[in-house]
Amino acid sequence: MKQKWIAGLLAVSMMAAMAGCAETTDSSSSQAEETSAAESSAAESSAAEETEAEDITEAAAEETEFQVELLGTSVSQDYEGKPVLVVEYNFTNNSDEAQSFIFACQDKVFQNGIECDDTVIGCDDIDSQQQMNEIQPGTTYALKIGYHLQDTTSPVDIEVTSLDFINEDTLLKQTVNLQ
Repeated sequence: MKQKWIAGLLAVSMMAAMAGCAETTDSSSSQAEETSAAESSAAESSAAEETEAEDITEAAAEETEFQVELLGTSVSQDYEGKPVLVVEYNFTNNSDEAQSFIFACQDKVFQNGIECDDTVIGCDDIDSQQQMNEIQPGTTYALKIGYHLQDTTSPVDIEVTSLDFINEDTLLKQTVNLQ
């Protein structure tokens, strides 16, 4: 989405630059022809840039450093009896070096528009160490992460993005019904 927006902005900038660089002539027909040619050229450039941006987006989707897949969810309890959503992910490392889920991804779960706390202690269904285990390149690893729920009936939105601040890719975005 960001790349399409950038491509559109570049196209508008190019049209403005071409319009500013056009020579001024006394003949209005000559000026109209130049404007038409500039618009045609800008439209062709814009279409080429959009196609190129789409190709880059598709290539980036195929070549992301990390992939996250939702394997399943369940509801459990922590040691205090509070409801915990247990989310099982498949984490694939496509980068060039070993990496852990916690240092590669930012995971968030929202319920009723509010972020759920992922500091879950004393839940038998999760092992917090799994998030920190480094995974070698080309490896897929299943891990479970817990999030405190407000209730056990409202749907939750799960979002996982990469921690690459330049290309903050959305790796997973899904709504899960708890009932």
